[in-house]
Amino acid sequence: MLNEDWNNYTRETMQEVVDTMPWSVSIYDPDGRIVMVNRKLCSNVKAKPEEWIGKTAQQLKDEGYIDRTIVTEAMETRKKSYGTTRSRTGVEGLSVCQPVFAENGDIKFFVVSSPVLKDLEEIGAIIQAQQHQANLYVREIEYLRNMMFLNPDGIFESPCMKTILQTARKISRMDCTVLITGESGVGKEVVAKIIHHNSMRKNGPFIPINVSAIPESLLESELYGYTRGAFTGALKEGKIGLFEVANGGTLFLDEVGDIPLGMQVKILRAIDSGEITRVGDTTVRRMDVRIIAATNRDLREEIRKGTFREDLYYRLNVVPIQIGPLRERSADIWPLCSYFLERINHKYRMRKTLSPETLNRLKMYDWPGNVRELRNVIERLALLSNQDEISIDDVQSFTGISLAPKRSTSALQEYEDYEQSRILAALKQADGNKTKAAKLLNMHRSKLYRKLRG
Repeated sequence: MLNEDWNNYTRETMQEVVDTMPWSVSIYDPDGRIVMVNRKLCSNVKAKPEEWIGKTAQQLKDEGYIDRTIVTEAMETRKKSYGTTRSRTGVEGLSVCQPVFAENGDIKFFVVSSPVLKDLEEIGAIIQAQQHQANLYVREIEYLRNMMFLNPDGIFESPCMKTILQTARKISRMDCTVLITGESGVGKEVVAKIIHHNSMRKNGPFIPINVSAIPESLLESELYGYTRGAFTGALKEGKIGLFEVANGGTLFLDEVGDIPLGMQVKILRAIDSGEITRVGDTTVRRMDVRIIAATNRDLREEIRKGTFREDLYYRLNVVPIQIGPLRERSADIWPLCSYFLERINHKYRMRKTLSPETLNRLKMYDWPGNVRELRNVIERLALLSNQDEISIDDVQSFTGISLAPKRSTSALQEYEDYEQSRILAALKQADGNKTKAAKLLNMHRSKLYRKLRG
C-alpha cells in the first residue's frame, strides 16, 4: 500500500521529472516499497514499471533484477548510502540512496539514482579533457601576459627612461592615479603596463581603451555598460562596460584629453566614488579599479581653452610621468633595435642583424613617430632585406627615410662611432653574448656595459 505522504504529490509531475533524468531513478516509500521508476531504469533492466511498483528492494534482488540493494542500509541508518549494483542485463551502476525528510524529521521517501558506470567513465574522460584544455588556456594566458608585459631592463638605457622606470616601479605599489604624457608613440602604454605588472593587481586584468577611437555617442555605454533595451540597437541581454571588465585590475585610459566635456564629469565621479551605473539602469555598482591615464595633449592648455575640466585634471595628475621623444634619448635606440629584432627573428624564424653603420645612422634620425615608428621600420627592414645583415641601402630602399648625417661630427664623436662599430661586430660574432664579446674586444665586461648604455 502506498504511503499517504506520497499520495500528496502530483504523480504526473514527478513522473515527468524523473523521466528526464539520464540515469536510472527509483523512489521508495518509508516502508521500502517502490512507488515510482523512470524510463531509463526500465530500459536498463528490460522491465515494465508495473513489474517493480509495490515491491521491496529485497524482493527485486530475490527475483534477480539486481544483485544487491542499498535501500536497506539507508532505512537502518537514516543516512545516504552508496554502492555499485549490476542489473540482470549486465548494466553496472553507481547507486546512491538519498533519504528525504519531512519537517518533523520523519522520512517521506527514499530516492535511488544509479548512473551507469560506463557513462561515468565517459563523463570522467570528458571532464579530464576539459581540465586539460583549461590548463592549456591558463598557460596560454600566462604566456600572453608575459609577452604583453615586457621586461624593460636592458631595453631602455637613457638616464631619463631609467628615472621613469624607477618612478613607475615605486608608485606601482600604491593605488594612486597616474597621468602619463608625451608625444604619440613614445611608449606611454608600455609604462602603464610596467606599473600594472609590478603592482598588487598584476594578476588582475589590464584593460587599455583608446578614447579617441570610440565615437562620442558610444563612449558612455562602452565604459559603463548598459541594460537590456537601454537604447535602440542595444544587445537584448545588455552588456557590461570596461570599468566592470577591469574590476580588480587596471583601466588604462589612453588619449584621455579626447574625452568629451560632458563625459568628463562622469569619469571624475567614477574615480572619486569607485561606483558606476550602467546606461538605462538605476543599480549602483561598486568597482575596484585603478586608473592610469595618458595623453599627447597639453591638458593645461586644454583647461585654459575650456575643453578639459580642471578638477578631473588634478584627480588624474596625482603622479605625473612625462616621457620624452625618442630623438632626445638616442641611447635607447640601440637596445630597442636589439629588442625588436630579437622578437622579429623569433616570430619569423630569421637571423637578421643591423650593420654597425646602419645602427649609427639610426641614432641620428629624428624619429617623428618615436618608438612606434622605430618598431615598424625595423620589422619592415627585417622582412624585406635580402641579406641577414641590414644595410643603409636597405633602409633607403624599403623605408624612404634618409639616414644622412644631420650634424657635423667631432673627432671624439668619430672615435666613439668607431668603437661602437667594433662592439657591434664583436656582439655579432659572439651571437649577442656580452661576456664573449668583451673577451673578443679585450675589454672588461663592466666597461662594455657602460659603452652599451651610451
